[in-house]
Amino acid sequence: MKVIAAVDASAASEDVLSEIAIRRWPDGTRFEVLTIADTGQLSMGEAVVEELQVTAREVAQRAADRLAAAGFQAIARTQWGDPKTAILDYAADGVADWIVIGAHTSLIDGFLLGSVAKALIRQAPCPVEIVRRSEWRKDKDPGKRILLATDGSEASELAARSIASRPWSKGTQVRVFSAVELSISTLQAFEPPMVHSQAVEEMRVQALLSAEAAIGRAREILESADVTVSEALSVLFEKPAKVIIDEARDWGTDMIVVGSHGRRGWSRLWLGSVCEAVAMHAKCCVEVVRQTPSPA
Repeated sequence: MKVIAAVDASAASEDVLSEIAIRRWPDGTRFEVLTIADTGQLSMGEAVVEELQVTAREVAQRAADRLAAAGFQAIARTQWGDPKTAILDYAADGVADWIVIGAHTSLIDGFLLGSVAKALIRQAPCPVEIVRRSEWRKDKDPGKRILLATDGSEASELAARSIASRPWSKGTQVRVFSAVELSISTLQAFEPPMVHSQAVEEMRVQALLSAEAAIGRAREILESADVTVSEALSVLFEKPAKVIIDEARDWGTDMIVVGSHGRRGWSRLWLGSVCEAVAMHAKCCVEVVRQTPSPA
C-alpha cells in the first residue's frame, strides 16, 4: 500500500503525522511524504523560488524522518508549482493507494487550504483522508469510533470493504449509518396539510426499507473485520450531509467514512456535494473512498 502524506509546516500537518503514527497500517505500507513549493506566484524572484524549494525539502525530510523513527517506511518528496495540480499529478503518476492531508491552514502557515482539500476530494484518483483531531470525542478509550455512512450503492460498499480490509486498534467500533433525504421536489408538490399524507408515508416506508437493506449489506461486509459493529438509521426531511455530521457529533466519532459518487434515487445521498460537505465541515477525520486505478 502506497500512501502519500501531503504536508507543509503547519499545525494541520502535525496532526497528519500524529494520526499516521498512532494508527495501524497494512503490512508493507510505504509513505511518501510530499511537500509542494508554491512557485507559481507572480513577481517571484529567483532567490525567493530557491528559498521556497529549500524549505520544502527540509519540511518533507523532517516529516519523513519522524515517520521513519516511528518504524514506518517513509521517504521525502518535493514538487514545485500549484499545490492542487502538483499533488493530483503526483498521485496519478505514482498510482497512489491513498492520500492523507491536513484539514485547513492559513495563508501564512502553508499550502493546504480548503481549496486544495476540495480539489483532492473531487479529482484524486484514489481515496483521500482529511485529517482533523476530533472535537467530538470526549472519553479516553484508545479504540477508534468510525461512522460508515452508506446508501447501499457500489461506492458505499467499496467504503465498507475498505474498512474491513485494514487492521484497527483493539476496541475499534464501527457504526453503520444510513441517512435518507426524501425528495424535496416531491414534497413541494404537496400542500402543507398533505405533508403527512399516505403518499408521503409510502415514500418514507420505501426509503426506510432501502436504508435498512444498505445497512444490512454493509454489516455483512464488516463481519470479517476485527471491530465491533452497531447501526443507526435516519429518515428525515433534512439534508444528508447535515444528518451525517449530526450523528457523528452525537456519537463522538473519530472518523467518518463515505464512498464517493453513487446512485441517485430515494436517498440521493452520494452526490459529490454531500461528500464534500461532510469532508469540509465535520469536526473529525473524514475518509472519501473511491476505486484506486490499477497500474498500467
